[in-house]
Amino acid sequence: MKWEVFECLSRFHDTITLNLVVMMKGMKDMNLTEKSAENVEYMIEQIKEKLRVLNFGAIKPSHFDENMYEELKDIYELVMKKNSFSPNEMQAIAEELGNLRKGQ
Repeated sequence: MKWEVFECLSRFHDTITLNLVVMMKGMKDMNLTEKSAENVEYMIEQIKEKLRVLNFGAIKPSHFDENMYEELKDIYELVMKKNSFSPNEMQAIAEELGNLRKGQ
């Protein structure tokens, strides 16, 4: 029984380590000072991941272009700084992202 617990913890550790390496690689490779479609995609995906809200599924990186890059980056930086969000804050962020969409 002890060996099974150890093996389970070992696999869990390996998974966490791999996830951290992938996350750190992704963070290290991103230079958000450069306007690019790749950076837009990265920021949108990170915002969606951090907020973990179902209605953000309709927000896709392809809905945004580099013309609104600075505004998107401001939203991204705000979201990344906070640990939690009230429902009103999430609604405001969703509205702001909606305002930045292409053709709006």
